[in-house]
Amino acid sequence: MQYNGKPLPHQAVEITEAVWSSDRTRQVANLKGDAAGHVRVPHSAAGTWIALTRYRTPAPAGAPVATATASRFRCAC
Repeated sequence: MQYNGKPLPHQAVEITEAVWSSDRTRQVANLKGDAAGHVRVPHSAAGTWIALTRYRTPAPAGAPVATATASRFRCAC
């Protein structure tokens, strides 16, 4: 993972299986990247997965609130 072209070391990532029916419980994995920002995802089942991470940066000078940046992507495996 990167932010502004630089690696995000040790960033937490939640990987969730996209489940389209109520008769199944979705699988969730809470992972953490390494020092270079790489995250190894254990591939437990084919399907659609959603990865979510959040990285907060300081707000620009004069901003009334803190700035939060959320990244999300989908992986059909």
